[in-house]
Amino acid sequence: MLGKSFGSAVAVAVLGCASGPVKLVGYQVPQRQQVAIVIDISEQVNQADDSGAVATLAETVASRLKENGIDSQLYASKYDHPKPPRVDIFVSNWRGTPTLSHLGAVVGPLGLDAWNKIVVDCKVTLPGQDKVAFSQHFEHTSLAMTGSTDQDLAAAESVGDAIVNAILKR
Repeated sequence: MLGKSFGSAVAVAVLGCASGPVKLVGYQVPQRQQVAIVIDISEQVNQADDSGAVATLAETVASRLKENGIDSQLYASKYDHPKPPRVDIFVSNWRGTPTLSHLGAVVGPLGLDAWNKIVVDCKVTLPGQDKVAFSQHFEHTSLAMTGSTDQDLAAAESVGDAIVNAILKR
């Protein structure tokens, strides 16, 4: 089970179109070869992601890779084990902006009541290599306004951008 809003992003092929050689952690991805993006989430994230943050994260990574000329395919089943090149993304923690119905209490001044926080680990496996070629921990935390889905999605998008910036090399 992978997030309440993630189903629409599963099994979507994303085709690249940018020019110039782009390297995924130093590996020249051949034209038309797809990079697998495997998304996995903790049970906490599955329960907490009402805003679609996991789907936004996945779509951000796929679209940013596409902008840089790398085709990709999203996988969301824990039973999927696509061959490298593969980007494994594990969302271990998500704290989105609570809605008033989730709070059950009076909200503080100006509606400020919580922090958005997303915690993600990313690994890249390349063809012909026994070891993971890249591994990094990503977090994004920001002050949240009650019921602000846009802020939830911005946090996920920020981490997606950071992941792509870290794994791409020209």
